[in-house]
Amino acid sequence: MERATITRTFPDWVNLEFSELQPMNDMTVTSINERAAEEFYRRGQDAYKDGNYEKATEFYERALSENPDHEQAIFNLALLYDSRAEDAKAIELYERITTSPPVHLNALMNLAILYEDNAHYEEAHRCLEAVLKTNPNHERAPSVSQGRSIRPGRCSLMKTTSVAATAAMRC
Repeated sequence: MERATITRTFPDWVNLEFSELQPMNDMTVTSINERAAEEFYRRGQDAYKDGNYEKATEFYERALSENPDHEQAIFNLALLYDSRAEDAKAIELYERITTSPPVHLNALMNLAILYEDNAHYEEAHRCLEAVLKTNPNHERAPSVSQGRSIRPGRCSLMKTTSVAATAAMRC
């Protein structure tokens, strides 16, 4: 029995030495991660709209694994944890997006509520001061400065993918 000989030809790049291969630059990797994060974020939005909050949580977590600084995924995931009374997780996420400019007023308001719920009144007061300093006309903050509870209502899930629109969004 005779064996057939198979001859393959490969593209030139296959024969390059390892040291000659060009690595993906950081910008390429970043843009791939950002695109993946945006896709997971979009799927999270869709799952949320469909009432599938567990799936939305999974997608937002995946978005953050691709891009840990995805502000909208952080806010929406915090809101989902907040709605399930997972205060520690929600606080950690709200704190992440309120520590660097631009100030995320909705996260600060929700964080103040969680702090108040957990008897961290000084921290709640600091959050409210930051809201009033940034936006003295914020519709919920003045009631607190007048001694009323901040309990009524949280800022709702972000419905936009624009960071600028998010910063301008009001409860």
